[in-house]
Amino acid sequence: MTLAPMSLVWLVDIIGSSLMIVLSLYAVKLMRDIYTKKRDIPLYTYLYAQTIALVIFAFSRAGGHIVKRILITADQPDIWYILSPISGSINSITFVIFGLTALFYSNVNAISERIDVLEKTKRDLKDSEEKYRTLIEDISDIIYSLNDRGEFISINTTGLNLLGYPKEEIIGSHFSKVVFKEDFDKAVKLFKEFLEHKKEIHSGLELRLQTKKGNVIYAELNARARRDEDGRLLRIEGCVRNITERKEAD
Repeated sequence: MTLAPMSLVWLVDIIGSSLMIVLSLYAVKLMRDIYTKKRDIPLYTYLYAQTIALVIFAFSRAGGHIVKRILITADQPDIWYILSPISGSINSITFVIFGLTALFYSNVNAISERIDVLEKTKRDLKDSEEKYRTLIEDISDIIYSLNDRGEFISINTTGLNLLGYPKEEIIGSHFSKVVFKEDFDKAVKLFKEFLEHKKEIHSGLELRLQTKKGNVIYAELNARARRDEDGRLLRIEGCVRNITERKEAD
């Protein structure tokens, strides 16, 4: 190869190597600006680390090419033979960094995706709870739950309005507070059957309730037991329908 073409090749190599360094520095600047604003997103952490590795590689490889051309032109090839292994080692280390950051990102990204799934599940569960709560509050029947002592732990707005009690007077009180005294034994019998594992679900129990003002309400009760893994009663959930109009019509 003649001197002129060789000089042209060297010129292109030096210009290309210089551009590699300039572009890699520009890339890391852009990525740093993005990373600073969105450092909580793993993808940008990964890309920022990769651009830093790219700068190291650019300085090692492109810088090595420039130094090589200068030393050869200056008739100092022996110095390049000494520096060449160092440049090659830096290149190898840089590729190891590329691989490690890719491996690190894949693990972090997998964890991030799992967190996103958990967050979505949590949001969906919260939405479902809100919809269920709205349904319970808007339904025309009394929806309630009792603990293993027969005390109210929840009751919907319909129940409070129908019985005429504020929530603070119902929650924590025994169910006997709202059962008409002549039907109390009937209600206690069913409650004991739940406690003693004789029943898990019961439908159609007719009994009378008594409001805070003393008015009597004819009702139809459906209830079921909720137990833990060992069979212990956690709560009794029930639905009470007002059948006063039907009874009076009969």
